[in-house]
Amino acid sequence: DMHDVADRCLTEALRVWKALLGSKHEYVGETLVNLGELDHATGQYGRAADRFTEAMSIFKEKRGVDHLSVAMTYHKMGVSHAATREFDKASEAYEKCLSIRASKLVEDSLPVAEVTGDLGRVYFETGEYDRARESLGESLRVKRMHGRANDAAAADVMFYLGKVMVKMKYHDEALVYFEDSLKLRMELLGGDANAEAGGSTGGARSAVASIADAYLEIGTIREFKKLYKEALESYQECLRLRRLALGDEHEDESVADAHHCIGAVQQILHEHDMALKSFGSALSLYKTLLGPDHVSVAKAMNNIGLVYDAKNDLHLAMKYHKEAHRLRKLNLGDDHIKVASSLDNIAGLYQRQKNNEKALKCLKEALRIRTLKLGRDHLEVGTTLFGMGIIFCDMGDLDKAMECYNASLNIRKRKLGSGRSSSGSRGSSGAGSGSTVTV
Repeated sequence: DMHDVADRCLTEALRVWKALLGSKHEYVGETLVNLGELDHATGQYGRAADRFTEAMSIFKEKRGVDHLSVAMTYHKMGVSHAATREFDKASEAYEKCLSIRASKLVEDSLPVAEVTGDLGRVYFETGEYDRARESLGESLRVKRMHGRANDAAAADVMFYLGKVMVKMKYHDEALVYFEDSLKLRMELLGGDANAEAGGSTGGARSAVASIADAYLEIGTIREFKKLYKEALESYQECLRLRRLALGDEHEDESVADAHHCIGAVQQILHEHDMALKSFGSALSLYKTLLGPDHVSVAKAMNNIGLVYDAKNDLHLAMKYHKEAHRLRKLNLGDDHIKVASSLDNIAGLYQRQKNNEKALKCLKEALRIRTLKLGRDHLEVGTTLFGMGIIFCDMGDLDKAMECYNASLNIRKRKLGSGRSSSGSRGSSGAGSGSTVTV
């Protein structure tokens, strides 16, 4: 393995430099940086950060605390910390790098844009979307100014700007960034992702996986905009490229997620048999990769239950919804909102089987959870009360039905105003009103 050979050579070089020149020589620091880069490339991020820290100590002593080589090591430390999702440490390292580079280099320099972009990604991961948008936008501006908005790093910045825009609900702007990122990544591969995916290098496979990621995000926005046919095409291309990049024998969770997204759109399009096939593929992979009791297994189970419900196969729908409910309680706790959603689904099935007592029991528990987690005046509490009113009406208990209806109406008036249209028809607001695809 080439990495093992490189590691042995660099380790021996480090030993020789220390023996000849002492442990604080600059050559020792540079060799530590090389070893850190190798560790990072092989996924040993913690060890990489330790190497960079040791190297930086040498550079500070020999070259000064504000030398550009110190900034370089701070940047590399930040990248390694970000890879382990230690975002506080990553942010601190990037900020120190940025401070040195901004003071030493001319305004709008590419090295400053590089770290600004990485800092923006950290802001995204920590939910600071305004700061992420500012940092990523500034990085892209400088790259464009220098004619460097045509490389893989620029494509990454565009991709993350798209993700930020989604979080900020600017979906049209997000779509532009994702499409620009996709176009650039395709150009960098010579327009043929298929040929690159068949290559032997990890870099080529990673590039194809990045294209697949862009297709997934584009599909998500198209689905949000109710462009379901276009969304389905994007998700299917994402799945094809992910499988191409990984190989059929190395499918991972991202492949399962793509199957799941495809199934969700197929369900919306009433392609129920195709949806069952897609959700089934996702379920099988989730079980194999994550274990039979994982929360992602519950997600797939829930959506398979919804498809069987739509096909009027109440027996299989109940089987899958009850298992999804069990797994959600196991993973998320008795009081999680998704547990309440599962109870809605089960209640809807009981109601259709004319088992109103069990349906009511499920909805009462869903009401308890939603009141606890969302507050007494939340719209979802109102919807649950409305569903309970329908069941009381079916049971002939009109006083309790009216009590639930009035409570639901008062919540909606307070939240939406008396002039707003409320729930709609009996069928759309019944016990199964929480029956939506889980993502």
